[in-house]
Amino acid sequence: MEGNNIRIVLTGILAACMLLWGCPDYLQTSGIHVALSYHLFHVNVFHLAANLLSIWLIFAKGRQYRWWDLLIAYVIATASWYCTTAPVAGISNMIFALLGLRTPSLRDRWWRTSAVLTFLAVTAGLAFVPKVSTGTHLMSFALGTIWASVQRFIKHIGSDYSRASHN
Repeated sequence: MEGNNIRIVLTGILAACMLLWGCPDYLQTSGIHVALSYHLFHVNVFHLAANLLSIWLIFAKGRQYRWWDLLIAYVIATASWYCTTAPVAGISNMIFALLGLRTPSLRDRWWRTSAVLTFLAVTAGLAFVPKVSTGTHLMSFALGTIWASVQRFIKHIGSDYSRASHN
């Protein structure tokens, strides 16, 4: 899937949900229906705009993305809903999961760059901002990072197996 198409489709879906339903009252309840759908709804237009800006920044025009990364991010974000006792709304947990899915090995220098350290510090600092679901954001990012690590490990094992079987 091409990045610009993802940006346009997600913007259309999220804007339509905001225009049609706003932030439905049922998000204040609990149940699998909330966990499966809270990503589509935003508290206000500023919340929606911040998430849409993030979407436009992480999906590059002309670059191809795997559809299953979006599916995995959705599953991770849905699972993170179960890690909070407060109502959650917005696609930001999917965004954090996608960022986690793109991370390199924990041994990589990337983790020590100023941009990454700033991102992690600001994200942790959001814990002190009322009405921001920092726990689910961090959980989504962590689960995405773990999934990326597992995928690298499986790929490494497959590569080793392939090399060993050719000898």
